[in-house]
Amino acid sequence: MIRKSENDAAVTECEHVREQLEEYVHAELTTDEARVFDEHMRTCPECTSEHQVSMVLTEVILRGCREEAPEALKRRVVARLRTLHAEH
Repeated sequence: MIRKSENDAAVTECEHVREQLEEYVHAELTTDEARVFDEHMRTCPECTSEHQVSMVLTEVILRGCREEAPEALKRRVVARLRTLHAEH
Protein backbone atom coordinates (compact mmCIF):
# COMPACT_ATOMS: atom_id res chain seq x y z
CA MET A 1 0.00 0.00 0.00
CA ILE A 2 1.38 3.42 -0.95
CA ARG A 3 0.98 6.15 1.64
CA LYS A 4 0.82 9.75 0.45
CA SER A 5 1.81 11.40 3.73
CA GLU A 6 2.47 10.79 7.40
CA ASN A 7 -1.20 11.58 8.10
CA ASP A 8 -2.27 8.76 5.79
CA ALA A 9 0.04 6.38 7.68
CA ALA A 10 -1.39 7.52 11.03
CA VAL A 11 -4.96 7.00 9.86
CA THR A 12 -4.10 3.54 8.58
CA GLU A 13 -2.42 2.66 11.87
CA CYS A 14 -5.41 4.00 13.82
CA GLU A 15 -7.80 1.94 11.73
CA HIS A 16 -5.72 -1.17 12.35
CA VAL A 17 -5.57 -0.53 16.11
CA ARG A 18 -9.32 0.11 16.31
CA GLU A 19 -10.01 -3.13 14.45
CA GLN A 20 -8.06 -4.95 17.19
CA LEU A 21 -9.57 -3.05 20.11
CA GLU A 22 -11.93 -5.77 21.33
CA GLU A 23 -9.25 -8.43 21.09
CA TYR A 24 -6.91 -6.20 23.10
CA VAL A 25 -9.52 -5.51 25.79
CA HIS A 26 -10.11 -9.26 26.15
CA ALA A 27 -6.37 -10.08 26.12
CA GLU A 28 -6.67 -12.05 22.87
CA LEU A 29 -3.74 -10.46 21.00
CA THR A 30 -0.35 -12.07 20.64
CA THR A 31 2.50 -10.55 22.63
CA ASP A 32 3.82 -8.80 19.51
CA GLU A 33 0.38 -7.47 18.54
CA ALA A 34 -0.19 -6.17 22.07
CA ARG A 35 3.23 -4.46 22.05
CA VAL A 36 2.41 -2.65 18.77
CA PHE A 37 -1.00 -1.73 20.19
CA ASP A 38 0.57 -0.35 23.39
CA GLU A 39 3.14 1.67 21.43
CA HIS A 40 0.38 3.25 19.35
CA MET A 41 -1.65 4.09 22.46
CA ARG A 42 1.26 6.07 23.90
CA THR A 43 1.18 8.43 20.92
CA CYS A 44 -2.48 8.59 19.86
CA PRO A 45 -4.99 10.33 22.13
CA GLU A 46 -7.94 9.44 19.87
CA CYS A 47 -7.26 5.70 20.01
CA THR A 48 -6.51 5.93 23.73
CA SER A 49 -9.92 7.52 24.23
CA GLU A 50 -11.60 4.74 22.19
CA HIS A 51 -9.77 2.19 24.32
CA GLN A 52 -10.95 3.80 27.57
CA VAL A 53 -14.57 3.81 26.36
CA SER A 54 -14.29 0.16 25.39
CA MET A 55 -12.83 -0.75 28.78
CA VAL A 56 -15.66 1.03 30.63
CA LEU A 57 -18.35 -0.60 28.46
CA THR A 58 -16.79 -4.02 28.91
CA GLU A 59 -16.73 -3.60 32.70
CA VAL A 60 -20.35 -2.44 32.78
CA ILE A 61 -21.44 -5.44 30.70
CA LEU A 62 -19.45 -7.87 32.86
CA ARG A 63 -20.88 -6.36 36.03
CA GLY A 64 -24.40 -6.67 34.61
CA CYS A 65 -23.81 -10.32 33.79
CA ARG A 66 -22.79 -11.05 37.39
CA GLU A 67 -25.90 -9.47 38.87
CA GLU A 68 -28.80 -11.73 39.66
CA ALA A 69 -32.48 -10.92 39.27
CA PRO A 70 -34.53 -10.60 42.48
CA GLU A 71 -36.39 -13.76 43.49
CA ALA A 72 -39.80 -12.10 43.08
CA LEU A 73 -38.97 -11.21 39.48
CA LYS A 74 -37.73 -14.73 38.76
CA ARG A 75 -40.99 -16.21 40.11
CA ARG A 76 -43.11 -13.82 38.00
CA VAL A 77 -41.15 -14.65 34.84
CA VAL A 78 -41.40 -18.40 35.42
CA ALA A 79 -45.13 -18.12 36.14
CA ARG A 80 -45.70 -16.09 32.99
CA LEU A 81 -43.72 -18.56 30.89
CA ARG A 82 -45.79 -21.45 32.28
CA THR A 83 -49.00 -19.58 31.47
CA LEU A 84 -47.84 -18.86 27.91
CA HIS A 85 -46.72 -22.46 27.45
CA ALA A 86 -50.09 -23.77 28.70
CA GLU A 87 -51.95 -21.48 26.27
CA HIS A 88 -50.10 -22.87 23.25
